[in-house]
Amino acid sequence: MESVSTATQGIQLAVGMSGEGMDAIKSYLSSVYPALCKAAILHSEAVVQANEQYVEAYISQCGSEDLDSEELQEQINEADKLIQGFQSSKDSYTQAKQNLSDDKDQLMGMIFQAAITIMDAGITRNQAKKAKIEEKLQKFLAFCDQSTSYFDGLSDTGNLLSKGMQALGVNGDGSIGPGSWNGKGFSLKDTSWMKDVNKRWNDRHQTSEQKFVRNLKDQYGFDDETAQIILKMKENIDKNYPNLSQKERDYILNRLLGGLVYGEGSLKQAAMWANTAGLGITDGGGDAMSIEDQLKKLLGLSDRDYDLLRYKVRIQNMISSSGNISFSDLNKDQRQNFKNTMGQALGHDLSMKDFEKLWNNQYNQMRGKGDFAHQSITQATILNPGIPAAAGNGGRENANRLSGWKGDATKAAEAKPSLGPDDYKADLDSENITYLMNKNKWSYMDAMNYYHNRLRSGQSRAQIFTEHTSYNEVKKTIFDSLKVNSMKELKEKYYDSYRFLCNLKDKNNELKDY
Repeated sequence: MESVSTATQGIQLAVGMSGEGMDAIKSYLSSVYPALCKAAILHSEAVVQANEQYVEAYISQCGSEDLDSEELQEQINEADKLIQGFQSSKDSYTQAKQNLSDDKDQLMGMIFQAAITIMDAGITRNQAKKAKIEEKLQKFLAFCDQSTSYFDGLSDTGNLLSKGMQALGVNGDGSIGPGSWNGKGFSLKDTSWMKDVNKRWNDRHQTSEQKFVRNLKDQYGFDDETAQIILKMKENIDKNYPNLSQKERDYILNRLLGGLVYGEGSLKQAAMWANTAGLGITDGGGDAMSIEDQLKKLLGLSDRDYDLLRYKVRIQNMISSSGNISFSDLNKDQRQNFKNTMGQALGHDLSMKDFEKLWNNQYNQMRGKGDFAHQSITQATILNPGIPAAAGNGGRENANRLSGWKGDATKAAEAKPSLGPDDYKADLDSENITYLMNKNKWSYMDAMNYYHNRLRSGQSRAQIFTEHTSYNEVKKTIFDSLKVNSMKELKEKYYDSYRFLCNLKDKNNELKDY
């Protein structure tokens, strides 16, 4: 970029021009060329990232070998022929054995039986071989169906690059045209692409912490103060517990954030979530501490920070999972109750006018987002370093899923299946982010930043989810739990579970009705 700046500044000397025309050229090039170069770099990086994700997904789903669908089908056909050949020979030996009379040579009967056994072994061996090849082909074809989606995000940076080229006079066919010269100078009619380029360029140079705060605001609707408190929580956990692994520290962060909602309702709920997601940080004797004590006494949050964080996480949970609850939708009692609660969290009384403004701003920021507390408690369950008491016969994997999609889409959590748009995001995001953490040995912050960047690039959360958990596996789990035999029956009895499967199959980023 420094070279581009130097080059544009040196144009005047190179062409020997001065005056109004040259000033126009210099002004135009000094704004367009740097933006164009940034767009080219951003697009190149997007191409590299898309290719890396494409290769990573291929290896994750198909393994490291090169696959060809026609070759795999030929191998399946060959296995079929061998199975048919063994079956035909078995039938012949079986018939020959049956044709033996009881008083005939027993040796021949033993020979025929041995041949039949050998044929059975050949059939079994080739059926197993065929099943493996068919599974490999199925995974390969599934990957091929979604392979182009890894490059969907390139259209954004590609369009910016194209607009930059057009600003310099490059026509659609790639040739150089008259550009924006108007006789006296250049006219730059559309500058929106430059603003977009510069914003993306600045985002590119953000630190991990800055990206983390941005994602907390963009993805969940938190204000900057709340996002900074969450970052402070993370930093204090890292500082106060340096001997714990990164995974254990990330567990604590998610457990405390999720615990601001889950487990506060009753002793029964508290016990249930303690059995599923653990206790968070215990005291010196290993005894449980309240979420409030852990945040204040162990992590050093002030009373105000705690009150604000608790309010924001709980209200985000309510808004993300509710219908229309803007100020105009609230009745008189609700307005008064919500105003009092907000005032307590902020530490000062509010007029109804001030509350209306703050409430609507908060509502508009948080509605339609994923449920942050739900996602956090699910991630805490997956990251829990202990053995969850709720694991039962299904083991840790069962406990992980019970806190997420399995608990929402089946009766396994002792409730009627209920899975809304906020749950869809929370369930898939929690498993996707923790999958990236475990696979790549990443911190929660790095995995979260990487994941949401993939979503911004055009990939869907359902697509990423099915890279590590197959649709058929989820479908079987739901069918077995709800004891249904068809999608039609599932739709009639448990629509939310049916809708979840349809969205997962179609790899939708947002939950849609069917």
